[in-house]
Amino acid sequence: KHDDVVDELDLEEYEYELQGVLVHAGVAQGGHYFSYIRDSTSTENKWYKFDDEDVTPFNSENIPLHCFGGPPSGNIHSHSHNQVAEEDRISNALMLFYNKVKKPKADSINETSKDNLSVPEVVAVQPQPASDQEILVDGNQAFQREVQESNLEHILSCYLLDSDLHSFVRSLLTLLHQSGTEPSQESNNSRLEDMQGQKLQWLPENATDDLPLRTVQFGCEFLLNVVLHCRERASMRATVNTLRECFEKYPHTATWFVLKVTDFHNCPWFNDYLFYCTDTLARATFVQLLVQAVHVVAPNHPEAVLTMKHLKVLDLKNAAPSNPSALITLLTRQIVEGVFKVVGFIRTADELFTLIRDLCSIPSVCYGFQQMSLVSILSYFISPESASLKLKELFDKNLIVNNRQGAVRVDFGNLLQSVFEALAALLGVPQLRKVNLLQDRSYWETELVPEAKEALTIIFQESSFNGGMDLNSINAYFDRVTNFGIASGQQPQKATALQVRNLLDRFSNTPDGRLSLEGFLQYQTDMATHNPKNVWRDLNAFSFRNDLSRVQRSIVRTAANTTQPFAGTNNAVQTSSTLPSAPMETYFDAQARNESSSEILPKYLSESCRQCLSNITLYESGLNASDICAKAIAKVVCFKNENTSKALIQQASAKLYAISTENTWNQQPIIIIMDFLKLLLSIEGDGLMTERLQEVLLNPSHGFASVIISEKSRPSLCRANDISKSFLGDRYVNFTQDLIVIPGILDVLNKLAEVDPKVKFVRGFLRLKPGYALTENEDSAVRNTVCVVEGAGVADVNGQYNFHDLKHDAGFYLRKGEYLGKPAKFTLYKCSLSNGGFQWFISITPEDKEPGTKLDTDFYYAPAKPADKLPPVTWMRISNNISRDPAPKVLQFRPDLPPNNPTMPFAAVVSESNTAIVGGDSSDSEKESSMMVVDDTVDDSFASCSSEPS
Repeated sequence: KHDDVVDELDLEEYEYELQGVLVHAGVAQGGHYFSYIRDSTSTENKWYKFDDEDVTPFNSENIPLHCFGGPPSGNIHSHSHNQVAEEDRISNALMLFYNKVKKPKADSINETSKDNLSVPEVVAVQPQPASDQEILVDGNQAFQREVQESNLEHILSCYLLDSDLHSFVRSLLTLLHQSGTEPSQESNNSRLEDMQGQKLQWLPENATDDLPLRTVQFGCEFLLNVVLHCRERASMRATVNTLRECFEKYPHTATWFVLKVTDFHNCPWFNDYLFYCTDTLARATFVQLLVQAVHVVAPNHPEAVLTMKHLKVLDLKNAAPSNPSALITLLTRQIVEGVFKVVGFIRTADELFTLIRDLCSIPSVCYGFQQMSLVSILSYFISPESASLKLKELFDKNLIVNNRQGAVRVDFGNLLQSVFEALAALLGVPQLRKVNLLQDRSYWETELVPEAKEALTIIFQESSFNGGMDLNSINAYFDRVTNFGIASGQQPQKATALQVRNLLDRFSNTPDGRLSLEGFLQYQTDMATHNPKNVWRDLNAFSFRNDLSRVQRSIVRTAANTTQPFAGTNNAVQTSSTLPSAPMETYFDAQARNESSSEILPKYLSESCRQCLSNITLYESGLNASDICAKAIAKVVCFKNENTSKALIQQASAKLYAISTENTWNQQPIIIIMDFLKLLLSIEGDGLMTERLQEVLLNPSHGFASVIISEKSRPSLCRANDISKSFLGDRYVNFTQDLIVIPGILDVLNKLAEVDPKVKFVRGFLRLKPGYALTENEDSAVRNTVCVVEGAGVADVNGQYNFHDLKHDAGFYLRKGEYLGKPAKFTLYKCSLSNGGFQWFISITPEDKEPGTKLDTDFYYAPAKPADKLPPVTWMRISNNISRDPAPKVLQFRPDLPPNNPTMPFAAVVSESNTAIVGGDSSDSEKESSMMVVDDTVDDSFASCSSEPS
């Protein structure tokens, strides 16, 4: 009878009306609560904001703006087009309050009140006289069915989310996988037993394919529709692995799964998990299943899919269940179409590129992608401004569809790492898959795997001091990781004060209030649970690979970092010589040994794809975002491809020249381009090293040798007649010096110098011996110079001094003579002092001793610079009892030069007005003689030597 009463109640008479919103503003780690409440006593739809003690009026039309969270869509003017600005809204509705009210009767609503948000009458049970047409019910009867249905739904959800049910489903899948094979001891626990404890036989001998298919279907549906929507995912990884093994054992189940995914009109998995899903772990799980299924169903012959490229979608769908080539073609088309949708889902679409990367390990799928020009499509994300007009229109069209406005988004910075990995895989470069960061435990018991903990501990040690990170250390850490991979010229990002403060407040600290190692690992564990992409960003920023091994970076010292006469310290540029590591190096070595291979670049690439790969902008961005992948792509593109190699070298050289002539202190663009040029010159096995080096040095526009010769031919800009003519020339000498460290380059350079006078000229400026401080020109000048001392007050000192050896990277000259009627060894040399400076001395050194000790008899001295290779002209008397005025002059001559071309003395000229007189003694010689020492304060540009005749 009671049910009859409820059935007669017309529930359509009621509706729910929003009365209040409880809002949380902030992040998962902390924030602030406030409310928006409607005045139920007013008929004018008045709302108020209740924020602690502040109560202010509120316009209810702004509820979507202030309560929905997520990125807002707003246009900002940028150059010639609009660009969507993304800034997170941090306010989200946490709880909603409704009134259940009766709908107003139709005859009481007039035209003027349709838009009026007046408060309908609140349901209230009033005693009314009973009649034959009306049945009175109380509140319990009115809501009983609704409550029952809600309770039933809750009970069903509890059953679905129960971990015991998940374990049961996993046991079913395990039995299916182990049927027909001897179970391992480890898996016995997952077997079902009858009442007598006997193992149950899962599949009878005459079982058909229907049972495995239905079991796998149930397992996939349960995983993707239930488990991945739960927080409690205990042993989820084991379930995924079991499904993958079932695909391998029963191929027709893999075919069903791929068919299911491609039918995206009836199955939402593809779009849900690759675009809409915000759970990184759920997206990655779907990708793993799909990749395994495709591995099983893909045709054995790589080129089989090429026969399907002209078929229409309907024909492919009809043929797909029985034709693997048609099925793979259908999937690749769907994935490529999905790439265009990425512009509307930048925050969640990175797993789509991971899917492409992993599928490219299957030759038939990779060929299909190449045929659809996926290379040029992916290059759009790296350099949108370089894309073709047609490609831009396709992306803009999808942007309008997804965002419902015509703005163009151009910032794909957070996707570049994934894009480069996919692009490298498309070109055949082996990839390292990301390892798991967390151990396989429940959602509430998360712990990093030992390898991740070790890597993050290293990062903490490099970012902290004395076992803790203070505000400055945390800011520096965030600056490094948040700006990792940003393109050149892009505005650097800064951590907010709230982010830094929350990090210190939430996680373990040292006694003095700094972030401890334990707190840092807690923070990374929390990130690995909710947003593992950020953890990988941090690891990549500190040079950790996907397998958590670390790229070993070696810093190459440039010419400016060592003593030389033609470069100041402002020219210093440090570059990293990191090259692609295994398995990429192994791959390239194998290709280089294959003499029949003309080039590594896939033969199915279209001309437009090849043009995209010949654009320096692609690699310039890649060396910021994905160093290893970008270098691997460059090697693939240029291997046995002289034209592409020269085109990229010309573009890189032009950019290097433009940056070098700018008045800027930012050396990062120069480091990137020099790294790229060194990479191209280091390609081995294709026989093009000579051609590439010629292009780098002798390109008429911006070749290194061309720039050096042009700059050195200008009149000298400094007071000394030295070889350094300009800052730009010095910088390019440093660049050239930096190339010599590449194995094999020095041999090629010497061969080119034998036939090309320009290369020979440039070689004279370089230090050709490892660890040697002198360039070829300097070495020749020092060894072939004869020093003549004349005009000294101590007459026995005068005479000709010949080269004997090198001391402190300068000439050490010797003359045999007599002093006070006895044989003496007169020495002219550079000596280091205890204050870090240098001095030249003319002394008598004991026959069996080296100069520079307290046993020397010193007569005259001259100030010296670290870069001096030859003695100066002007000298001074030492204040002792044996030195006499006047002080001598020292002239240098080059007997090896033609007599009709006399050389000017190679003097390290020092203006006495720029010297300061201080006291000092020698550090390496322990000299105790009393003398006047000149402090080392003169600019390096005024001390040099040259082998060129004046």
